[in-house]
Amino acid sequence: MEHHIWIRCSGRGGFNMEYLILVAYIPFIIWLAWDNSKRIKQGKIIHHWLNGSLHILTAITALCFEGWQIAVAVLLVARIVFNTALNLFRGLPIDYVSQKPKSMVDKVEKKLFGNNGWLPLIIYSILLTWVLVQH
Repeated sequence: MEHHIWIRCSGRGGFNMEYLILVAYIPFIIWLAWDNSKRIKQGKIIHHWLNGSLHILTAITALCFEGWQIAVAVLLVARIVFNTALNLFRGLPIDYVSQKPKSMVDKVEKKLFGNNGWLPLIIYSILLTWVLVQH
């Protein structure tokens, strides 16, 4: 007896190709965190504007081709995966929060959440789940 595995490209009960941009973007985010961790260890400058621009460009691309939900999901995945990977590559706890953040987003998070590094990860994860359910 032959078994065939079918993956539907859209609709309930199958794999939605729209999510492929999220899955494909994660290795790039991890690489970016690894590169930034090396730069930090070497005392080099981190170009936060470049990192942010790459995430925003990817989100705009997702918006154009997939809709607002995937665009927002890209930004949330970038925050969750980048921060977690960067901390792990640096040998720091996942919930590490810099005492003197340099990026605009890190500064906003520091003002909102103080030194609680878990709370933004939890909030972003809940928002990510909600956004993807809306899609």
